[in-house]
Amino acid sequence: MRRRTFLQIMAAASLAGPGCSGGAPSSVGGTPPPSVDGGEYDLVVIGGGIAGLTAAWRNRGGDVLLLEKETTAGGRTIAGSWNGYRYPKGTEYLGLPEGKTAELLNQLGLWPTQVAAPTIAAVNGSSLYYGFAGAKRMFEEAGALASYQKIEAAFHRLLTRELQEEDLDIPAFDANLSPYDDMTVAQWLDRQGAHPLVKQFIDVENRGLFGASNSDLSMLYDIPEMGWNLVDFEGSPAEGESGSYSFPGGMVEVIEALMTAVNAQ
Repeated sequence: MRRRTFLQIMAAASLAGPGCSGGAPSSVGGTPPPSVDGGEYDLVVIGGGIAGLTAAWRNRGGDVLLLEKETTAGGRTIAGSWNGYRYPKGTEYLGLPEGKTAELLNQLGLWPTQVAAPTIAAVNGSSLYYGFAGAKRMFEEAGALASYQKIEAAFHRLLTRELQEEDLDIPAFDANLSPYDDMTVAQWLDRQGAHPLVKQFIDVENRGLFGASNSDLSMLYDIPEMGWNLVDFEGSPAEGESGSYSFPGGMVEVIEALMTAVNAQ
């Protein structure tokens, strides 16, 4: 199977686009997608997310096969639509691009815009809470502020330990932090007696960041993210520049541009 065959398979898998879900791919321009059995390739890429598509594009000119189990490309960088608006169902933003990321975006003819601060907003019941002050008020009204503060402080302490111990040898690191890899975030929150709203808030954060729930993630894995993401409301966090960047159509614009570039070869 040669390069053009690979492109046909990718086109079939992305007929619905990275922002939509679809059934199993069946054809490209009315032609049934070819079998992927057998053959020799210069490169086989597993996964059609940003990394996989970038690898395929970087190796353009060779015989490349990209394998994707879903019916759409994008990996964690996918989107949904509601009343004509597109929203992220996975990757939401990136930091200011630099290095290889900036190089890739420039080559694709893309550059993100900084998202206006504050970037935090939450809906609880029929009420919308915007900004850090709004999020704090949401927890206050639900009687969950003390629980949130307890959990936020615990994550921050664990993050500080992790950062201090990251240069130690492996046995010391394991002895101090390995127990957190033997429990899920959900189990840890239960042991802390976290308020249901706090659990739900962290679950939404994790689903947005990783596409995984509190019950799916190791507590050790989540310490760096929640240690940074959970805000100390009493510290009066600044709501100036967000430091978060995206595109008018969301992060899926990167996937769409990579798909266009790959299929143009």
